[in-house]
Amino acid sequence: MNKYKAIMQAERVHAILQSVSRGDTASSEENELFISEETLKELVSASEYVKQSLLTLIEDDDKTYE
Repeated sequence: MNKYKAIMQAERVHAILQSVSRGDTASSEENELFISEETLKELVSASEYVKQSLLTLIEDDDKTYE
């Protein structure tokens, strides 16, 4: 996986978690996810950190080659 694909995947995970945290997802009884609000907040925060870290690494890497 290259660095650009990694950041795209991190952004996708973050967007999905934000959507779930807002209650935007539809659910059926067999696909329901039970998770505490605090755990969900931690997941959203962690995914944001990973996304920002990857962006910083990519920016730093790009500056190295300029």
